[in-house]
Amino acid sequence: CGKAGGQCFQPSNRQGHWMADLTALACLRLSRAGVSTIAGGDRCTHGEPEIFFSHRREGPATGRMATLVWLS
Repeated sequence: CGKAGGQCFQPSNRQGHWMADLTALACLRLSRAGVSTIAGGDRCTHGEPEIFFSHRREGPATGRMATLVWLS
């Protein structure tokens, strides 16, 4: 974590579209909510096709993933 809100977005190759760093956005929101320890999020779903599905990369006919969040 460490990005400001505006740093979580970058222009897409498609004109008029933006790509969001979802990990950074989640991290930012958790930090602002008072969560002091945040782990994980160092992987890229788009850039690691061998282990992650990506709707943007593969289109609508893709697999599904799940996320586990534990708050205590």
